[in-house]
Amino acid sequence: MKAVHHHLALRFSAACAGAWLVCAMGLGCLVGAEGEVATGDQGRRESTGSDLLVEELQFAVETAHRRIEALEKQLEGSDQPGNRGVAASLAAANREAEQYRVRYRDLLVRVESLGLATIRSDRALEDRMIKAVRERQHYVESTQESQEQIMRLSEAVVDYLKVSTGSNPEVRLRLESELRRADEVLGLGQVRRVAVDGSGAFPEGTANLGDGHVVGFKAELKLAVIDIGSRSGVKVGMPLNIVRKDRLVGTALVVDVRDTVSGALVQEYFREGDRVEIRDRVEPRTIATSDL
Repeated sequence: MKAVHHHLALRFSAACAGAWLVCAMGLGCLVGAEGEVATGDQGRRESTGSDLLVEELQFAVETAHRRIEALEKQLEGSDQPGNRGVAASLAAANREAEQYRVRYRDLLVRVESLGLATIRSDRALEDRMIKAVRERQHYVESTQESQEQIMRLSEAVVDYLKVSTGSNPEVRLRLESELRRADEVLGLGQVRRVAVDGSGAFPEGTANLGDGHVVGFKAELKLAVIDIGSRSGVKVGMPLNIVRKDRLVGTALVVDVRDTVSGALVQEYFREGDRVEIRDRVEPRTIATSDL
């Protein structure tokens, strides 16, 4: 009986050591899905090795159970005093078998938590490869959609610039529509209003719509950078007035919104020779029905 227990203990110890060695060797090829695709054959070999080690442990547990069954048969239908030793051996075998089962389950969890599939390894690796391919395809399709939307947005802006000195409601509406669509597809502004109660108050430290100022201007693009964004309620397509010392300098249309900053395309100036300057104030502009 002691020989059997010693044999099982040796097999279990060897299996544990080998399993952890395989885990250490396998970590390098389990960083990401693309790494798994590139090192698929190596992953299969390591997974197969872990399968063999788990089978060794399963064999040890099964051997212990067979020994227990044999001892139980010796005890059946017999009350002889000599069977007391067999009963003691049976109790000891049960305890050791339970210990083997606990250690086996623990090893199985540890190995699988490190990414080495010990059961149906080929199937598990295949599933992860399929998932990686699907995620890549989704990324490619999303990128193509983004590129197409950027092209449509660029064309709309070019068309708008051509008539920006006049008033063409159709072109303006097209620009605003494409800008809003770009915001949805590209997530440029994650447009949202942050006022949390009916008072119209904004979170502490956040400027409201009437506190915005120009902090940058690119004359060649007629693009003004403003120091308020979505947290202050700025939206893509929002019309703005540009004010300097209570004098109306010009108008602009918001084309890009981030959390605390936004970009606006200057539409027109009210005086010849005027241009946007740093620290000019901006405020929301109400579009009259006659302007549409």
